[in-house]
Amino acid sequence: MYETGAAGCPLAAYEKYVSKLHPLCDALFQTLWPKLPKDGEHPWYKNCPVGERTLGNMMAKLSTAAGLSKRYTNHSLRSTCITILDESGFASKDICSVSQECI
Repeated sequence: MYETGAAGCPLAAYEKYVSKLHPLCDALFQTLWPKLPKDGEHPWYKNCPVGERTLGNMMAKLSTAAGLSKRYTNHSLRSTCITILDESGFASKDICSVSQECI
């Protein structure tokens, strides 16, 4: 990830996201409060990680909401990533180490 300095900079977005996480919860994905605090002082997220089912359905919900040509799943992204790494010449042992799935 790199800083662009432009509106929508991925690094700035990540830094803002991390700054709003609950400090007592170690999870990167946390449950959002139904109403965001207006004062800017309190975290936007509860001291509770997002559930496994919510994470498991996230890609399908995002692809549907974005109106993509098909409904993607977490597995389809994982498979595509593995294929791209393999076709790009990465060693099988390296692909296995990051995907936990050997080809």
